[in-house]
Amino acid sequence: MTYNKPYYWTKTYIGYKDILDWRWKERKTERLVFLEGHVLPYNSGNPHLSYTLQDPKDYDLIFHSESPPEIFLKRYDVLPNNTPAPLVNAKVKAILEELCFDDVQFFPAMVKQANAKMELFENHDYWVVNICKQYDDLNWEKSELQYDYNMPEGHQVDGYKCICFNELRGQSIPYLARLKNNLGYIVIHPDLVKRFKKEKIKGVKFIKNNDEGDYWR
Repeated sequence: MTYNKPYYWTKTYIGYKDILDWRWKERKTERLVFLEGHVLPYNSGNPHLSYTLQDPKDYDLIFHSESPPEIFLKRYDVLPNNTPAPLVNAKVKAILEELCFDDVQFFPAMVKQANAKMELFENHDYWVVNICKQYDDLNWEKSELQYDYNMPEGHQVDGYKCICFNELRGQSIPYLARLKNNLGYIVIHPDLVKRFKKEKIKGVKFIKNNDEGDYWR
């Protein structure tokens, strides 16, 4: 039977030293800015989320690598990193621009050495992807929201206890989106998965949603 639901996008890496470190406490950009599922800059109306109003030209996107460029350039099209946003090379950027231009924004990033013992380098071959859409076409008979009853009334939804997507239907849906009510999860259209697999994109894998819902606690 043909799989006809969104996939989950998840990163892959060979070793922990390959995970790039975005030292957010040293940066002028808030670490959660790319987690909103909106075009940036974005006025949420929430004073606690004022960082979404920062002018993108002022983003401070410096990543530190324990591997030299000849290693991560060879191993990854999507660089593993400690932010909630994909970090992609020109090959992936071109695919996303072709298939889902309205779903994403790109911001140039710099990768440099992790410590003073390494040879100095600056690499500018990767971009942070801001995913601008949210997705929530769920089978609610099999999905279940998770609540935090310590939160104020009206703000108690804390994600999903389990989730099951509906089969994709004829309406226009994003090729790439964040999962509403659990924005740390990225969902991807099967057509985009096929293109990534055809192009042998390295550093990302895709997980199917089963009929009983996927559980995480």
